[in-house]
Amino acid sequence: MDAEIWKPVLGYEGLYEVSSIGRVRTVERVVRGGRTPTSSRTVPAKVRKVSAHVNGGHLWLKLHRNGVRTPRFVHRLVLEAFVGEQPEGRNEVRHLDGNPANNRVENLAYGTHAENVADMLEHGTHRNSRKSECKWGHPFDGMNTYIRPDGNRDCRACAKARKDGSRAA
Repeated sequence: MDAEIWKPVLGYEGLYEVSSIGRVRTVERVVRGGRTPTSSRTVPAKVRKVSAHVNGGHLWLKLHRNGVRTPRFVHRLVLEAFVGEQPEGRNEVRHLDGNPANNRVENLAYGTHAENVADMLEHGTHRNSRKSECKWGHPFDGMNTYIRPDGNRDCRACAKARKDGSRAA
């Protein structure tokens, strides 16, 4: 098992760090104030608790800076720290194993929306991937299913009916 590596959170350097296994912690720091104006105390580093987002189960938390709280997804913090900022045109984070709670750096990659949808279909995590038929009752099988470039499925029978004008589907 690889050792956990910590790197600064992009934009929150000196305040937060993110690890290669997807944990986030505050950075140990000295703060002024306390009982006397000239006193100071050390605030220890602490691993932050994260929450599962209601839409998809991705882990997130709020980061604080200058009195402003900003919600951030852990998977994006990991990629920004260990891979760099997202490349042009690759504006989504892919979980290569299909598990939105697995934020290990080796499980994450920047990608397009089409790649992300294709991953969800492959892993069976897309909300429509478990449907066995279209809304008109035609089977989603190898002969009747077309996978569009964006990763979504189309029913060939419904497409034919639309083309023939026999049904407004």
